[in-house]
Amino acid sequence: MRAHWKRIAGVLCGALMLATTSAAAAQTPGNGQIVGPGGLATGARSFSTKLTDPMSATVTAVTPTRLDRQRNRNGVYNRNPSVNEVVSAAQSEINTANVDCRVVEASLMGYNFEQQAVYEVSCGTGMGYVVGASSPPTVTDCITIAGRADMALRADPAATPVVCTLSANRNISGMVANYAREAGVGCNIDEAAMAGTSVAGNAVYEVGCTGADGYWIEKASAGWMLTPCVKVAAQSNACRFTTRDEQAATVRTWLAGTSAAACDVTDVRYMGANAQGAFYETRCGAGDGYVARLDNAMAVQQVLPCAQAAGIGGGCTLAANRN
Repeated sequence: MRAHWKRIAGVLCGALMLATTSAAAAQTPGNGQIVGPGGLATGARSFSTKLTDPMSATVTAVTPTRLDRQRNRNGVYNRNPSVNEVVSAAQSEINTANVDCRVVEASLMGYNFEQQAVYEVSCGTGMGYVVGASSPPTVTDCITIAGRADMALRADPAATPVVCTLSANRNISGMVANYAREAGVGCNIDEAAMAGTSVAGNAVYEVGCTGADGYWIEKASAGWMLTPCVKVAAQSNACRFTTRDEQAATVRTWLAGTSAAACDVTDVRYMGANAQGAFYETRCGAGDGYVARLDNAMAVQQVLPCAQAAGIGGGCTLAANRN
């Protein structure tokens, strides 16, 4: 086997679990019980960044083995497979795996420890895949591969994780942005990537918005679910592509035309939700902060100064609002 095929880096199999927190429930006059950020009634979900690996040990460095040596003696590695042979073999594996992809380009990445070929394929439109010729074939999309590589590099900058290299498979941000638009995200998307998997095992992607709060989006069996980054933060997680200033800018648009319109929002906290809506604490650059109740369409239904909101979700807790 060619030396460069034997230098394929190992796949990251470890996982970093992101914990969630549950705020204590409280009573608010006329609104019933508030369920905190970790509660099921909030609509916000717990996430982990564990990237399940359906192609475990697929793309690994192959050390010389008796089988390797036998293959060399038999002349298996005496020539490179042709482009057409690689495409044909990859298409066969994709078909066997029941993945809807017409392979337009393919590369042989190497062999796994079981001496099974591993291919990267592009499908013309949409995402590409890494395919292991096991029985049955294992298939992992390039967005997941990129997410795994990013995790590996953040844990160890000297790591050499597997990445998709075909030109059609490199625009990971663009592919995730397409998912976001399908999910109903209407902002100008400036960054996007895979965030991990939900506790339900669904892929979760992060989307950054220019000058506004971003989202985590999850593709569930019933369709896309969106979680604003301000809610993600309430679960002790963090959006990498959204700044506090961007979140504050979004909240200012919520408060326009309300009694809190003059608030120069500098910080925001998701407090929880009940049947009447979701509650957010806002901190202002000057003066007292506010608690705003929003409906499912993110329209403000009620605004209370922090001084009058002590019974809502434990009251205001952002530093400038505690006095």
